[in-house]
Amino acid sequence: MRKTFVSVVLATAAAACSSSSGPGSDGTSPAPAPSSDPVTDTPADPTSSPAPSNPDAPTSSAALGAVTFRNTGRYGSTLSLTIKGSDPKKQTSAAIVRLLDAQGNAVAKAFDTDWDGVGDAPERRFHFDTSTVGKAEFTGTITIPRAYATGSSIAKASVTLEDESGKRTAAVTADLAVQEEKGANEPCDPQKIASRCGAGMACGGTPATCLEGTAPALQKLAFFGGASPRILALANDADEDADHVAIEFLDAQGNPKTVELVDGEPSTSASGVTLDQPGVVDGAGFGFDVTPATGFESKVPKIAATAYDHMGRASTRVVAAATATPVRSVGQSCDWRGFDACAAGSSCAPGLPSATNACKATATLLTAECTAAPVLDPAKGVTKAFGVAEGTSLWDPPAGCSTDGAVKRPEGVAKLHLAKAASSVTISTAVPETDFDTVVYVLPGCAANSSGALGCNDDVKGFSSSLTLSEVPAGDYTIVIDAVRPGGGRYGVTIDVK
Repeated sequence: MRKTFVSVVLATAAAACSSSSGPGSDGTSPAPAPSSDPVTDTPADPTSSPAPSNPDAPTSSAALGAVTFRNTGRYGSTLSLTIKGSDPKKQTSAAIVRLLDAQGNAVAKAFDTDWDGVGDAPERRFHFDTSTVGKAEFTGTITIPRAYATGSSIAKASVTLEDESGKRTAAVTADLAVQEEKGANEPCDPQKIASRCGAGMACGGTPATCLEGTAPALQKLAFFGGASPRILALANDADEDADHVAIEFLDAQGNPKTVELVDGEPSTSASGVTLDQPGVVDGAGFGFDVTPATGFESKVPKIAATAYDHMGRASTRVVAAATATPVRSVGQSCDWRGFDACAAGSSCAPGLPSATNACKATATLLTAECTAAPVLDPAKGVTKAFGVAEGTSLWDPPAGCSTDGAVKRPEGVAKLHLAKAASSVTISTAVPETDFDTVVYVLPGCAANSSGALGCNDDVKGFSSSLTLSEVPAGDYTIVIDAVRPGGGRYGVTIDVK
């Protein structure tokens, strides 16, 4: 969770989960159940056929085999598909997923396809969690987080494979295997696939049963002052039902202290803040990342933090005094969460929780990122790319482009090669694969920063971005797909060149 304190003393802005978790992680509560009511502002979808909405698409040489469909996770809100297929041309890269009710009718508001946070369509294209391109035989998975809730009308999924050229197979329909919710002392699945435990309980023991839950554990708290102030908390909740962290403001002796909070007008006073909805990060772990105003530690020299779960159970209270951020040199291990910082000119890489992270020269990382990026080359018909924004942040949007600032957020990169000058180039993330709030900007070559960006766009349609450049010379450019919120996600990017 990252919040920004931007006032002279302190101000809070909207929260966002600070995590590296990708698709498949459950939030702290299930999403509202998608509705099967007709869409009111678009023509109604056919409700009697599970076929994809584009039945006239060319037929693929691929073959679709068995499909399994179920809901999983701590709250049962994640939908998971396992799909077996074959493609002699080894070009199958995606699947069209259409959600249906028990009668085979389309669930009209299952997916948000215009990036405004509201469901508006029964189907969406998904790229597999791990690429299947280059495989003649494959078993691919598609994970759709926060897509299901108790009482949802979703009962089936119609799946169609799609290859790189857009050709599709015939559809296969699979029934939803509904995850069971178990009660106290009942057998449970520790992986939270076949079953999950009810509120306030956790699956544990041998054999595994649903046991009374425990309070969160606040494992680490840091309060950094100076030019880059920061408050970081790392916690764990075996029940995966963390709710919030309460931060208290203290004086040097550890007594409560009230300070002015400026969050719009008029200003108010407070002796602490509550950081809500931490989100589940890497299973039971969760954390907070807060940015105070410069000089905040001179008014609040100490803080205390306590984590709470949905049942009201509290962690041990932890106190931290303001200190300087520990600095690591090139080659030293570093913490991807920010509990230390790399020396100037270096960055903590790869910036992922599952990796061994170390400080590396930022210039070297920039070169490697640009070299590995997919190339969009309209002269060769390559006009789309897909990826994941995650890990170390190497660029930030140009000043004034993003309404949120969006600094130190993970990004994805694609290269653009123009064999000849173009009168216009339009770059867009308004494609089904994009599942997070993007900022798009274009850099000359592999520029080390965005100060010379050719253009930048934050939001154009919902949280997607679109940018049009005029009179673009031939050459090589870097397209950066940056995240507005911490955590990043999956994206698609397309170009249209004239």
